[in-house]
Amino acid sequence: MTSGTSHWSKTDAALAGLLDQVTRNIHSSNHAADLYPAQWSALRYFAKAAPQHRSAIALARYQGIEPGPTARTVRTLVDKGFLENGGSLGRGRIRRVDVTEKGHQLLLADPINVMVEALASLDGEQKRALAEALERILGRLQSKKLQNQDGDGRGDADMPPSHPR
Repeated sequence: MTSGTSHWSKTDAALAGLLDQVTRNIHSSNHAADLYPAQWSALRYFAKAAPQHRSAIALARYQGIEPGPTARTVRTLVDKGFLENGGSLGRGRIRRVDVTEKGHQLLLADPINVMVEALASLDGEQKRALAEALERILGRLQSKKLQNQDGDGRGDADMPPSHPR
């Protein structure tokens, strides 16, 4: 144990271990239908995002990653017939991305549905508590990532919400 982690409780470490197991399980289940996890995530995003947030750059902001890999993911999904160009988003070169009928059909067999089923077994209070805890954890992780990237911890005001609508 390093000196930087000596203040963590065993409970905190155990919860981190459980979250690690859950995320690894989700990640491994997302290798389905010849898609990689990032491709499934992109397909889900575009299916749920408001039209003004349906672009490769908005997806990159939402995921907190660089635009290059996101653009490649989008191109791959277009090539596979799951996404299509939906026209321009206002002025400039930003293109709207829409899910095709083939993409919507694929989402019916989305591997994340196993997680949805597991979450459905929780009662309302458990769901609210889990949602609040995960939002807080995600916020802390994103804040830390931003601080490491630019040193000031400021985010992008144009970022879409953490849950596409």
